[in-house]
Amino acid sequence: MVVGFTAGAAILIGTNQMKHFFGIQIPSGQSFLHIWQDVFRQAGNINPYITVIASVTLLAGVAFMYFKPRWPGLLPAMIIGSLIAAGIGSETKGIQLVGELRAQLPPLSLPDLSLVSIKTLGSGALAIAMLGLIEAVSIAPSVALKSGQRIDGNREFIGQGLANIVGSFFSSYASSGSYTRSGINYTAGAVTPMAAILAAVSLALIVLVVAPLAAHLPIATMAGILLIVAYHLIDFHHIANILRTSQRESAALLTTFFATLFVELEFAIYVGGMLSLVIYLMRTSRPGIVVRTPDPNSPDRHMVTDSKLPEYPQMKIVRVDGSLFFGAVDHV
Repeated sequence: MVVGFTAGAAILIGTNQMKHFFGIQIPSGQSFLHIWQDVFRQAGNINPYITVIASVTLLAGVAFMYFKPRWPGLLPAMIIGSLIAAGIGSETKGIQLVGELRAQLPPLSLPDLSLVSIKTLGSGALAIAMLGLIEAVSIAPSVALKSGQRIDGNREFIGQGLANIVGSFFSSYASSGSYTRSGINYTAGAVTPMAAILAAVSLALIVLVVAPLAAHLPIATMAGILLIVAYHLIDFHHIANILRTSQRESAALLTTFFATLFVELEFAIYVGGMLSLVIYLMRTSRPGIVVRTPDPNSPDRHMVTDSKLPEYPQMKIVRVDGSLFFGAVDHV
């Protein structure tokens, strides 16, 4: 479910950047299909200067990530895009700039716990919480296999919940694990939570120093960068593995993927979550029933699984490979 949702969200991110990549006018809030219809309809209105800036930024970012993977390649790519825009002349070619950002950190805030806010935000909050928990629990074991750590799912849930509770007092976004960030951290040699703390402090300092420079940053450059980010959100390896090995998991992946593209995002999460739950219940409600027979060659008559050995005529001895609960009663 998470892989399908992330891939769908990545394509939505890339789709929403098409108007900035080509310099065309597309109304905000359009659906996935309508955006692409507008892109093809306005193909004759493409601004070549904006497209060149976005394309060069995109290619520069890809080149840095391929040849210098340990470098923060997106940063020099943005600088290159900004220099090209300055050379072309952003004022006369219709090139829009991001504009100067305020050099300050998010302010302290008090969460709004009124009934009106809870009613308005409850559905989206539940979807974000579900996605965040599932993503964190799915990322942690993959990193733990490489690092040799043991993961306690309960501790992950508690830690993420506490982080989001505390973050709500600092105007924070809802937080979770990240495939890309976790992979980069591990590759760079991070072994303790101090790596995340140092990254957060460094990012805060960068925001304070670099924010005024955004006045010279073209929106087209940001579009090229976001296309790279969107591409890396798509987990091609796991998608291919799921499609190749499991029809049920493939159904959950594809359903969540297309629901993300064509319906509301929180509804797509609910659909994927419910379908994953149904698939899980289908699997656990039909546990394996293995017939066991005594081994005549064993002095202690140990029980073995061998269909060629004779069974007791008075009784049948079986082993249930799975959970015994109310959903498995009929099958057992």
